[in-house]
Amino acid sequence: MKKFLLIAFVLTTVMFAACKKTENQDQKPTVDYTKPENLSGTTWKCFDLGVDSTMEWAALIFKSTSVVEGWTKKKTANATKDWTGSFAIINTTITFNYLMDTVPQTFSGVISGEVINCQMAGTTVVFKKQ
Repeated sequence: MKKFLLIAFVLTTVMFAACKKTENQDQKPTVDYTKPENLSGTTWKCFDLGVDSTMEWAALIFKSTSVVEGWTKKKTANATKDWTGSFAIINTTITFNYLMDTVPQTFSGVISGEVINCQMAGTTVVFKKQ
């Protein structure tokens, strides 16, 4: 009888150990967007452009590990590509460089998960991965 109880105890313990639900099973893996290779091919949009009520959204479209396009969509017009430029990342800070009407432009932001908080024209603009 003691052997039977011992075997039953061992089998029960093994069964519970084998059936244990793994933590974070339903969560998708986190992508590190501070790596340029993970940004390549992604689109990030901002729908809250603050003072410019004519804009529906602005977007950053990462074409490669160093090239990015800036797009905007006005409420009464089609989306347009405004510029093509480069970007560089140091730690979590991303810096964009491009020409607008032959004038060099730059702005920067901080990557945090699937959000890029950019400082543009004295205000914070939040781009979210689409």
